[in-house]
Amino acid sequence: MKSRLPKKLLLTAALMCGLTSAAHAQAPDDIPRLETRAVAAEQIVVSLGQMTELQNRLEFAVFPAYSTRPREFELQAAETEFDGAAVAVMPEDVREILPKKPTAVPEQQAELPKSAPAHPTSHSFFSNDLENVSSPFHKKAEPKTVYNDSRQYFLTTADWLTFSESFEVELFGQKVPATLEYRDDQQNLAVLSTKRDPRVRPVKIIAPDQPIPQTVFVLLSPGSIFESLTQHVLSISEMHLYGSADLTARNGYPIFSIDGDLAGLLVGPTTSKKNTSVVHPGLIDRALHPQKYSNIIREEIKLQEY
Repeated sequence: MKSRLPKKLLLTAALMCGLTSAAHAQAPDDIPRLETRAVAAEQIVVSLGQMTELQNRLEFAVFPAYSTRPREFELQAAETEFDGAAVAVMPEDVREILPKKPTAVPEQQAELPKSAPAHPTSHSFFSNDLENVSSPFHKKAEPKTVYNDSRQYFLTTADWLTFSESFEVELFGQKVPATLEYRDDQQNLAVLSTKRDPRVRPVKIIAPDQPIPQTVFVLLSPGSIFESLTQHVLSISEMHLYGSADLTARNGYPIFSIDGDLAGLLVGPTTSKKNTSVVHPGLIDRALHPQKYSNIIREEIKLQEY
């Protein structure tokens, strides 16, 4: 005998009687990590000449750094010293966050002497100083601004400098006392400074709105007999979070593009013990230019008397 009850009532009765099967929650899919990447560092072909040229360039920009933490208790034998790395940057890169601003000086453009031809060995009609005459439609570039400073500035991560009271940067085999000029614990970035050394060649920082390279390079043990330049893969999922790279260096070791531009600073191995967290250009830009990312609006209240 068929039931004359509506289907909705039958379904409700079945649910009340416990005839349904148990429900099982489904876990979300894993976020793709470096282990599942499509491109590996070994698949990117870089010539030996490019690697050698980049290593020779970075030897004048990447230096070992040291921080000394005082004794925590009386029975401790000596102070605790930590070692890492720091990378030299231009004064204009850190100008916004420094308490004492570097002085701006217009760039002096060198002019050729009028008596000397541009090409002394050429006798062609087209080499009679005509290359110095630009098109009337060409817009001349504005003179650049150069910032002079008696200090040389370096970037490193801030976590390994915590509780330390003295700092040093090893420049070309000699340890030089350094000053902690600025630290941003939220973005994990610190700025050290030493006396200016003309041999130091600062690097350019990749802008966050520019393409960030996937293949990066790191100079390990700079200035020592164990110095080596290795190639790795950089992965950035969110611009406000740490990136990740497939190596285990830490304590502010910088990573670079093939052109020698700064692409990030290494923090330390992740829970997998195979990858390293990276302070990438997005976080570096937040630390060096806090006003650009500030959401604070100051409201001015004007009182009027009637």
